[in-house]
Amino acid sequence: MDLKDLEIYPFIKDRLDRIPRVTVKAGEYISRAGKADGGLFYVVSGYMRVECVSHEGKKILVDNLGPDNFTGKISRVQKAYFACDIFAATDCDLLFLESKVYEAMMKDKGFSELFYRKISNRVYQMYKGRLVRSFYSLAELVAYHICSRTGKDQIFEYRSTLSLCEELDISRRGLYNILNKFLEKGYLEKEVGSSRYYVRNRRELEKICSEVRRYMEEQEP
Repeated sequence: MDLKDLEIYPFIKDRLDRIPRVTVKAGEYISRAGKADGGLFYVVSGYMRVECVSHEGKKILVDNLGPDNFTGKISRVQKAYFACDIFAATDCDLLFLESKVYEAMMKDKGFSELFYRKISNRVYQMYKGRLVRSFYSLAELVAYHICSRTGKDQIFEYRSTLSLCEELDISRRGLYNILNKFLEKGYLEKEVGSSRYYVRNRRELEKICSEVRRYMEEQEP
């Protein structure tokens, strides 16, 4: 996205000399649990992934967020601590708001309203994401994931099987079974030797995930 298209732009346009732009490659971390990171980030482009890992090594996906969203140790702002790791799921372009800059901006009512609206929306989306796993089948969820992440080029590609399984909360076997069924029915075609799929029958995939899409994207009447 262009900076001027971001909701935060009116509040940073006169502070750009104090707000560095940061490029993060896929797989790179911007924050680690247990480290006292200061400041916040704002996503210009790309997707960030937030994970929580227990002392026993159990990993839970907390959130996936894209452009026009805050990220970083936001829980600290609320006097809480989630002990999360945050890294780039794709190559990302970020704005870094160091603590002094962020704290000064929070004195602006318009900015503080934007901040709390953004993070409260993420909380609702995170909770909705947990609910949808209880309401719909794995095939419906996988079909929705593919359709929502496939562009005009009709290409669906994921970083790793592990990350996709964690995001969908599904076993490797379950994921492979569903993808193989979609391949057999001609909905997808896999590029040999890669994690890239070509969507060959989007209409059928959209039919499968229509109820999930309605639930996830419905607007208030």
